[in-house]
Amino acid sequence: MKTVGPPHYQNHWGMSKEETKKDVANLDVIKKVKFAYGLSRGGMHTWLYSHGRVHEVHWDQTGVNLYDSSPLESYSWLSSLIVIPPDAAPEGLQDLF
Repeated sequence: MKTVGPPHYQNHWGMSKEETKKDVANLDVIKKVKFAYGLSRGGMHTWLYSHGRVHEVHWDQTGVNLYDSSPLESYSWLSSLIVIPPDAAPEGLQDLF
């Protein structure tokens, strides 16, 4: 078992968290999504999504730092939810959304 982070990241039973295995099996499918709404960090952070990119507006920034766009696979989101409207689903996959 691999421990992630310092010992204080262990749960109250003394068991350390295991590193989550990276699974990119459906990444190509989600990159075809035209539009989605995202919630991260327990719902404290929201963002828009389109064609593989996360688009953010930073309330504490101005000028060139106000807007940010990054690839989904490199976005540090901890736990998140992506809401995809049915008409934004990739062609031929609307039944999955």
